[in-house]
Amino acid sequence: MANASGQDQRRRRKIKDQLVYPKIEKEFQFCYQNSGRKKMLRVSLVIPLASSSDELAHRLMAAHNIPCYMLDKLAAELDQFVSSTLCQLQIDKAVRSIHHLKQFGGDIVKNVADNWCKCLQDQVVDFADHSNKGNTVQSVQLEGGLPIAQVYHALIHSSAMEAVLQLECTYASVVREIVKQRNLDLQQFEEQHQQQIQIAIQSGIASDRKVSRLAAQHMEELQMKNAKWISTMSDLMENQKREFFTWMVRVYQSMIENNGVPTEKALSMPHSIVATLSRAAPDSHLNDDTINQVDSRLQESFTIYLGTQKKTMHNIRLMIGHPLDLCRGAYAGSIGRGIAPPPQRLQTALSLYSSALNGLILLVDDKPNCYTGIKSDFAMICDESNEFHFLSHQEQLHHIRHSIKKSTATRAKHDGDDNDNDSVELLPEDQHSYDPSVSDAITNMDSAIQAGYLESTNDRNRSATLSSLRRDSFWDDDDETLTLSLGDFYLTRHSNLSEVHIVYHLVVNDTVRSDRLPNRHPILAGLRNVLNAAASHDITTMTIPLLLVNEMTEEMTVSWCVKRAELVFKCVKGFMMENEMWSNNQARIVQFLIPKGISEDMFNTFAG
Repeated sequence: MANASGQDQRRRRKIKDQLVYPKIEKEFQFCYQNSGRKKMLRVSLVIPLASSSDELAHRLMAAHNIPCYMLDKLAAELDQFVSSTLCQLQIDKAVRSIHHLKQFGGDIVKNVADNWCKCLQDQVVDFADHSNKGNTVQSVQLEGGLPIAQVYHALIHSSAMEAVLQLECTYASVVREIVKQRNLDLQQFEEQHQQQIQIAIQSGIASDRKVSRLAAQHMEELQMKNAKWISTMSDLMENQKREFFTWMVRVYQSMIENNGVPTEKALSMPHSIVATLSRAAPDSHLNDDTINQVDSRLQESFTIYLGTQKKTMHNIRLMIGHPLDLCRGAYAGSIGRGIAPPPQRLQTALSLYSSALNGLILLVDDKPNCYTGIKSDFAMICDESNEFHFLSHQEQLHHIRHSIKKSTATRAKHDGDDNDNDSVELLPEDQHSYDPSVSDAITNMDSAIQAGYLESTNDRNRSATLSSLRRDSFWDDDDETLTLSLGDFYLTRHSNLSEVHIVYHLVVNDTVRSDRLPNRHPILAGLRNVLNAAASHDITTMTIPLLLVNEMTEEMTVSWCVKRAELVFKCVKGFMMENEMWSNNQARIVQFLIPKGISEDMFNTFAG
């Protein structure tokens, strides 16, 4: 045992000696004046120091009779001297280590570099996971320890509201310009590559191996372009957040000092925004038709009273439109033109940190990603502006997938206990969902998720290019085998959408198009769980797809639409009657969204 202990100590001492920098003796010079005479202190120091630089400064001052008022200057110059010498020692040691490593060949160097890259990547991912867990509304702190909720709520309900919204719109315009450049660059790159492949194939000269090599070269160049644009977007988002938060703190402090009225100097736009506006072209603006799409919806409102002993008033609204119409168009106008957010965006900003939040049910497939269909379109809308208050859409999906992976084991164990049954019908209490801010496994299968406080395109080339871009992002660790069950849902939180704060992504499949849906169908169970989560956490305005589809198809006849609408109406009404949280004195607004393509007569039938 003694021999083993001694060998272990010698091994540790050897490793320590290899890590410690070689000592070097170097002369330190310090000039100062004493009694009107210039003096020079020269002393040889062994670096690294055996003690701290502050302690050495006190010793030098006492040993060489240096005036006490020169202590700060002596300590500063000594610290700078030691730091620069240590930095040079680090560089020299790194150069020697690399030179020594190269003697073993390129493969060894590559293996060592790959190992270090993997270690660094794992550490960064772990740190990001832990840091983002607390990135909720309550924990985000601005400069001086001010919570973002308090500062933003105070500004948006004051005379600074217009300045806040204008600044957000300008930031969104900058992001849209960068996104437009990115999409154009990637699309041109794709077209250029397709032309090269087509020419190589048609010429008949290139062999299969050369074509494969050309395709591999294209993928490598595409990854480089993706990495460049990801870095550009990330830097832009971080700079905007930092600048926006600094500006809010300045205006908020000015309000406190001036009895709730900020000064003109405090309200002045940041320098980067002024420079952006000065460079903007006068004709740079959005299409007015795109801006006004949401305002042209056909809708009709009703007032109903529900309750057994004490009636509670609720507002019911029928409207025709696409679910994404409630998300896009949050920032009207752009660089070089007057910026005036639409009224819907104003109301959303005013109620962001309140007990009157807006929710939307978005029907999606069983994969928690943003690659295809309506999920891809929704992700594009989220990417067109910066998210200042919550995690980005990509980061929230990352946490959702992380939660699903952990809860899958719990679900498998739960299903394993029911293997004796020939068929298992999913009841409402069997549904469960996933919160992006929670990474622990969901162990209680009987509870639904806690919501907490919270231009679409059909171009195939652009969608494919953006999907490829997302797959290379840092947060995207999608697993194709990771799926959700019918009726499950997960939520994302947003502050940069037009009329929505919370989006409930409800998983559906082709069975939703069938003629009959039983009352205990998983989709209806999932709908009830979504409503339960919304009622529990201050969602006072809820938008529900009336026919449980996003778009109309040929097989959806008039009879089918009427039966489906009656089924959803009964489901929602039954929940509102039975749920205690919806039976209190607070009025709720339920919006039923009818897909586009419905005739006006059919709309009147639903309204009747």
